[in-house]
Amino acid sequence: MTRPFSIVLAGLGTVGGAFVKRLASREDSAPALKLVAVSARDRKKRRALPLEGVAWAEDAETLLRHEADAVVELIGGAEGAARNLVEAALAKGTPVITANKALLARHGAALAALAEKNDAPLLYEAAIAAALPAVRVSRDSLSAEPVARVFGILNGTCNHILTAMAGGRPFDEALKDAQRQGYAEADPSLDIDGHDAAQKLTLLSALCFGVAPSEAAVETEGIRDLIQMDMRLAEGFGYAIRLVADASAAGGGRGIRQCVRPRLLPLGHRLAKAEGAINALIISGRHIGDLLLEGEGAGASPTAAAVLSDAAALARGDARLPVFSRPAETLREASAASSEKEAFQEAFYVRVFARDEPGSAAKITRIFAEEGVSLARITQTDEIRDKKTSGGVARLPVAVITHAAERAAIERIRARLKEASPIAISVETESAESV
Repeated sequence: MTRPFSIVLAGLGTVGGAFVKRLASREDSAPALKLVAVSARDRKKRRALPLEGVAWAEDAETLLRHEADAVVELIGGAEGAARNLVEAALAKGTPVITANKALLARHGAALAALAEKNDAPLLYEAAIAAALPAVRVSRDSLSAEPVARVFGILNGTCNHILTAMAGGRPFDEALKDAQRQGYAEADPSLDIDGHDAAQKLTLLSALCFGVAPSEAAVETEGIRDLIQMDMRLAEGFGYAIRLVADASAAGGGRGIRQCVRPRLLPLGHRLAKAEGAINALIISGRHIGDLLLEGEGAGASPTAAAVLSDAAALARGDARLPVFSRPAETLREASAASSEKEAFQEAFYVRVFARDEPGSAAKITRIFAEEGVSLARITQTDEIRDKKTSGGVARLPVAVITHAAERAAIERIRARLKEASPIAISVETESAESV
């Protein structure tokens, strides 16, 4: 009889606990997987987990004293115990499964080199899009397809919040609801400021474009400054707002443009139709067109499912190297030419609060003209008045959609309209209704 594939687990938080439960309740037994040892920050904490017969290690590093076929790291964090454990396991030649996007976004190239040197697979499906098979599709299924662009919704928490706001809930209320449902942490900064999605995007760029993971190379902006009014104004223009992660070739193919920002999407766009705690990813191939992956993107259960899938792949012998799309030593630096960033043009949604007095809208449009930015659409409404006043005068929202412009010009306009509390969001002009 073939012995089960043995696993040691570091981390018994929400994802680690869900993984233990999923492992114990598997309906199919092929391949056979067995949890042999675990470690957690607080061993004395009461946990309703099936850990009978499972050994305890005092800490993550001593976990490696237990012989196992693979290490599952679910501690989190880019440094400390998580990094030490992963490096030690790979140096020993032991395969590693992780959901730790922060670790891979900072040390991914070095860890990939260590894994490849010691012939130890490093699997991280859960680090990008939870249950979506983003790694397998990008690295394996599309290995012979030149990818032109990869973009999508990579943070289910933000998508849950934006969907709730589109339904009429204020930002703070939508965020608290996400926290109640376990989608957002007590400190939601990583999610709502875009860093979680940026870390995931840099891994996708490594897979699709062969660049070394680097969060610093991703232009990042979150959803913290959006208000419910923006959702209504955008809908009036025929758009929905989503936090979109986007990577594409730039500089004639010499660099990669990577950004995470709120974006207006046509209401018929496939990403606009993704609502709630959903991840949706579109990979655009030069020969195959657009490929859509969509599914649950937040919460412990989808993430644990991806970890379990990686464990089964290892047990079947399906895991392979290199870690990314090419050997670690050949990964390129993840930076696009600054001139390409400056020259890139796109349409923008700009919303300001104008003083409720004659000529206010004209003053705003004149500033756009002086900066060389033409307007495609403009709306002014007194339906919702800003509670703040300017010199005793109420302020009303004015929103515009521009024609294609450089972001630098939009930023100059924002600076000149600083007292009007401006926000600017790029607009996706191409529809993906057929995806």
